This record gives sequence, structure tokens and C-alpha cells, in this order.
Amino acid sequence: MSGRRISRRSVHANTIGAAYQIRLDALVGSVEAGNRADLIVLDQIILEVDLHDIHRTNVVLTMMNGQMRHED
Repeated sequence: MSGRRISRRSVHANTIGAAYQIRLDALVGSVEAGNRADLIVLDQIILEVDLHDIHRTNVVLTMMNGQMRHED
């Protein structure tokens, strides 16, 4: 199973797709003007990480409502 990666479709489903399901896609789920700026920055490009190594990805920065909550 080596070499498998998370798909763009999976990222979409867990961001804007999830926000759409709970009818909050006008406020969260994507990075754009007018949204709440809830986001994380990772130390690796998530689309390039092998699924078996994804647990080694670290959160570098967390923002909620545009405010910095965590910075490594």
C-alpha cells in the first residue's frame, strides 16, 4: 500500500464539503474574503504525504476567527 496519498477530493470533502453539509459554507470551509479564517498550517504538503506517514505531519500554526491560537 506504499505510495498512496490523500486525494484532493478527500480534502474538499473534509473542508468546504463538510461546511456545505451543515449549511455554513458561506462562513467556513474555504479561505476567502468574508469567511472566518479558521485554518491550520502544516509542516508538509498534505497532498504529497504517504498515507502511512500522515501521522508525522505537524501543525505549525492554528487560526480561529482570524486570531492566532497556536504557533510552533
